[in-house]
Amino acid sequence: MPTGEKCKMGRPRKGKRDRKRMNLALPVRVWTTNAAGDSQSEPARTVDITPQGARFGGIWSALTPDDTIEVQHHDQHARFRVVWVTCLSDSQEKQVGAECLEPDTNLWKVELPKDEDFYDSPD
Repeated sequence: MPTGEKCKMGRPRKGKRDRKRMNLALPVRVWTTNAAGDSQSEPARTVDITPQGARFGGIWSALTPDDTIEVQHHDQHARFRVVWVTCLSDSQEKQVGAECLEPDTNLWKVELPKDEDFYDSPD
């Protein structure tokens, strides 16, 4: 995708989250698989987290909704399903919203808020 071209993939939503998000930047490593089946990894970070998933920043790989990625934080690994992808303006860097496919894994090792959260998705 050319620099500066906007990308948005996934369904915009409006409503109520099951759990409140916690703004927390944690270093992670993200493994992806390309169309040829080759695995690659890149350093990234969390932007915010919930017990069910996270928003990741610093992603440069080509991803689409329903892709499966593996995320490592310290010595913990978990698989995630990509829900949405958006490019940052004037960059090929992406933010990715993903839900954890291994909900019993405490990847972040922090206590998360249990309150509900109301939100509007960006246009």
